[in-house]
Amino acid sequence: MQTSTKPRVFTQAVSSADMIDGAFVVGDRYINALGDIQVYTPAGWKDESTIGSLANVSGSGVPLSSSMTKVSAIYADDGGVALGAGNYRVAEDRLLVATAIGATNTSVYGREGHVKAVADIAGTATVAGLWGYFEGGAGYTFSNVAGVNARVDVPATSTIAGGSNAAAFRAMNSDLGGTHTGKAAVIAVDTLTAGNYDFFAIFQSATQGGFQGSTTMGSQVDSLLIQRNGVTFKIPVYANS
Repeated sequence: MQTSTKPRVFTQAVSSADMIDGAFVVGDRYINALGDIQVYTPAGWKDESTIGSLANVSGSGVPLSSSMTKVSAIYADDGGVALGAGNYRVAEDRLLVATAIGATNTSVYGREGHVKAVADIAGTATVAGLWGYFEGGAGYTFSNVAGVNARVDVPATSTIAGGSNAAAFRAMNSDLGGTHTGKAAVIAVDTLTAGNYDFFAIFQSATQGGFQGSTTMGSQVDSLLIQRNGVTFKIPVYANS
């Protein structure tokens, strides 16, 4: 029977007094009769695959602080041996869709990062659902590095449905109906600490990436707005001739 009392912390179980449901507790964790890893939180024992209670109200999740800046962490390295050909990752999530999805409001994700704010966020704070970060050490040479690497596969025998799209990055439907004292943008480029970007975008192919291969343009039908250092510019958009 589970209890809300935290057993003493040790690295090797020594007696039945340090057992829950017949399983020894090692550190703050034990494996229950169903094979689920249980972790001790301020709210008692929780299934490690569902820690907290949706974090929908203050105190329902695992509380973070300056001394506890993350709920979980996994660290890996190459063990001092060069990695050979292949794909390596610290963790992998994979969801298989083997049954057709009908015309319903269904969303399927390999992983979700979600921050919900019910308080003001001010100053220089940065808040996002996902943080991808490549950090290069000084004095080394790097090739093809990125904070986020996105890929979409639609093989030759597949079809992108009419009225739909396949994209490496997608800005989903959002509610931006609030007051815009600042500006909302699909992409925002912050001021760099040092150095500069050479290009806004790089296309390695002469024909791929949306290039039409023609200099003939129709009439201007719209403008694309960008902002640079607080100044708004218009990029003319022409109809496809």
